[in-house]
Amino acid sequence: EISSTSKENNRTTVTRRTPSEELIDVYKQHNIDSTDSPKLPPKETVSLLSAQQAALAVFMTTKETLALQLSSVNQAYKSVCDLGNNRLRRKPIEQESLLK
Repeated sequence: EISSTSKENNRTTVTRRTPSEELIDVYKQHNIDSTDSPKLPPKETVSLLSAQQAALAVFMTTKETLALQLSSVNQAYKSVCDLGNNRLRRKPIEQESLLK
């Protein structure tokens, strides 16, 4: 989000704000506007912070953890394929034998 623009020597300088700065401003504005409990953050701030924490958790996932998860998925895939192959090898049950 653009916070301010200024013209200097016929040039426009654009200042971009970080998400953290925007959250702080939302929180400050909420404290100004709030009459009942100014110490509680607004819902928007809480949801944005939780989204940031979730994204951080994804980034903090280690390479080893990802390798273990991939290995687990590969093992599950192989076992499913083996089950499928075993089912194909079985002799099909004849419907007539079930009716007798």
